Amino acid sequence: MSPAEVTVPYFTGHITDWVASEDQGMAITCMALLGFTSAITEFTCDATFIDTLSRVFGHLHGRVFAAVLHRDLLSLRALGAGAVTSRVTGDVDATHEEVADALLLLLWELARAMLLVVPMAWVAPALATTTLLAMPALLLLARAMGSVQQGLSQRVQEALAGATRVAMETFQAMATVRGFAFEAGAAKRYQQQLQQVYRLEATEAVTYAATGWTSGFLALALKLGLLYYGAQMVATGTITTGDLVTFLIYQMRFTNSIEVLLRYYSSMTKAVGSSEKIFEFLDEEERRAPEGTLEPEVQGHLKLEDVWFSYPEQQEPVLKVGKGTWVMGT
Repeated sequence: MSPAEVTVPYFTGHITDWVASEDQGMAITCMALLGFTSAITEFTCDATFIDTLSRVFGHLHGRVFAAVLHRDLLSLRALGAGAVTSRVTGDVDATHEEVADALLLLLWELARAMLLVVPMAWVAPALATTTLLAMPALLLLARAMGSVQQGLSQRVQEALAGATRVAMETFQAMATVRGFAFEAGAAKRYQQQLQQVYRLEATEAVTYAATGWTSGFLALALKLGLLYYGAQMVATGTITTGDLVTFLIYQMRFTNSIEVLLRYYSSMTKAVGSSEKIFEFLDEEERRAPEGTLEPEVQGHLKLEDVWFSYPEQQEPVLKVGKGTWVMGT
């Protein structure tokens, strides 16, 4: 949030006084300096934010991949290669894009809204109090709809992972599918998964549109109420016309910031819902911490008795009891 965005409405409300005064040149100089400082500050903050976020998600990508490598093989087979691939690549990338877009705007608009409250209260305390009293209704709406969006986002990610799993299983068994002439059945199975994704995304879109319409309607009602209340205060001489103009400009910017917060809060909760499956891999890795202590290097012979070994796909033991085998390692 730059100083120029806070001071411009004040200068706009008193522009007629500056035109008639001798300080017109000073006012223009101050405005130019504030605008230049605002541009530099915004560029620095954006660059720092993007660089930090890229580093964080790059580290997260590596952590998720490492967690998959250390996860139990049976659980990986139960999930399927498609679901695992979707978690490592698609979910992390989708979360990165959504967080990068939503979090940047959320931080900017939150700082802007908090700083705009100060000049609003200074110009017209009564109107500022009325504005703040209307905020809980908007915030409760955003919280309720955000919870719905988060749940829907998680279900969408699960459905996408299921569709990816079906596709990869079909491709890996392509010879079997063609051997049994099951191409139509495989395509129908994949289409059913896509239909589930479509239904969830349609519900998600309707929820998002309803949230935007409701928050916009409440913000418009607040603007009309403040305009009527401010006109009454001007008529009674409580505030001047210039003060009302200044406050309305501040309030419009404040309301715009709140609308952006409400709009992108649901996007942020959607990103959180998408990332829940990612952190399940990381939590599983932490729960499966290795036990025991590392023994020093041991040299000698190793004899195993009554030990057998087989692969999960082949029940016939590879290493049978009573048989000898060589174990080589480095």
